[in-house]
Amino acid sequence: MATRQHSVSPKLKIVLSRFAGALAILICLGLHLCAQSCPRGPIDESQFVHSIESAADADAVYRASAIGAQAIVPALRRISKPRMTVDSIPGAAQVSLAKLGDKDEFEGLQRELNDTQYRSAAVRKLVRVGSDQAVSVLMSYLSDHLHDPSLYKDFGDYAYDLRSDITGLIGTHLGVGPITKDGRFALPLEEWLAWWERNKGTAKTISISSDIQDPYLKCLARKIEWGFPDAIYDLANAGGPQVVHVLKALEGVGEQFFTLDNIHGRAQFALAKLGDQQALNEIAHELDYGEFTQCVRALQLIGGKRPVTILVDAFDSPAFLGEFRSRLTPKDLAEYERGKDTLVISALTSMIDPPSFYWHA
Repeated sequence: MATRQHSVSPKLKIVLSRFAGALAILICLGLHLCAQSCPRGPIDESQFVHSIESAADADAVYRASAIGAQAIVPALRRISKPRMTVDSIPGAAQVSLAKLGDKDEFEGLQRELNDTQYRSAAVRKLVRVGSDQAVSVLMSYLSDHLHDPSLYKDFGDYAYDLRSDITGLIGTHLGVGPITKDGRFALPLEEWLAWWERNKGTAKTISISSDIQDPYLKCLARKIEWGFPDAIYDLANAGGPQVVHVLKALEGVGEQFFTLDNIHGRAQFALAKLGDQQALNEIAHELDYGEFTQCVRALQLIGGKRPVTILVDAFDSPAFLGEFRSRLTPKDLAEYERGKDTLVISALTSMIDPPSFYWHA
C-alpha cells in the first residue's frame, strides 16, 4: 500500500521551528526554576550542582546554595574566586562557601576588607554572608576606622562614605541595628557604635531554620536567611502552627514600620492573611500613621469582610497622617486625602461586587 506523503509549507516549517525553539527554552527555564525552588521531597543534589555550574547570575548561585546547602559545596569550590564582586558568579560562590561555614573563605573575606583596593566589595560580601560573625567583623572594622579619612571620598557631584555604607547595608539586609522611636534604623554612626557596645555577643541576625524539622519548611526558612524574603509568602502558604511561630519571629526583625518591602511587613501581612487579628489591627493602624499606599494594597490582598470594613472606615478618617497632618496646608491635606480615597476606592472595587456594594450602602 502506498503511503501518502504530507508536504509542509515553508511558512509552516518556520513556525514549527520557532515553536520547537521556544518549547526548548521553556523546558530549560522550567528545569532552572525547579532547581531554584524548595523541593517537597528529597533534594536532587545533581540538579542543584548543575544549577550552580550553569548559573547565569549571582542570585542563581545564592538561591541554589540556600536550598542545596552542604551538598553543593564541591561545586561552589570549583567556581569560587577571591577579590570578585558580590554580584559576580565567582564572588557569589565565595560568599556562599563562607556562609556555609568555610573558615578559609571567611578569613579570605576578612583579608579583603583590610585591603584598601578591595574593602568596598568585601563589605558587601560580608553583609551577604550575613552571620553574627560577619556583623561582628564589620562593626569592629567600623569602630577601628571611624575617623579614617580614606573611607570618605568626595567626587564633587556626590560623596561616598564606606562607613555609612556598612551601617546602611547591615540594617537593610540583615535587620539588626539601633531602631529609633519611629521604627527606623538610626543614621548617626555614633549611635551604631553605642548600640554595638551594648549588644556585642547578643545582636543576632536572622536564624530560624535550625529549629524546624520539616524539610520543606526548613528549606524555605534557609532561603529567608539567605536574603530571599519572598519565601515568607511560600512559608505562609504552607500554613501550620510552626509557620505561625516563625512568622511571629520574623515580625520582630528590622525596621518596625509596615511596608511589603521589608521583612517585618511581609511577615505581618502573612500573619494577617492567616487570620492573625493582632497583625491585621497593626496594618489598620498603619493605614493612618504609616505607609498608607502599602497598607491599602495589603488589605486588598488579604481580602475578606474585616479588611473591607477597615478600608471603608478609612474614608474621612480624622487620624489620617497622624501628627504630620497638622503640618500640612489645607490644600496639601486635601491632595493627600484625595490620593488615599482614590486608592481605597480602587481596592474596594476589586474586593466587592459593585451592585452588591451599592445595594447595601
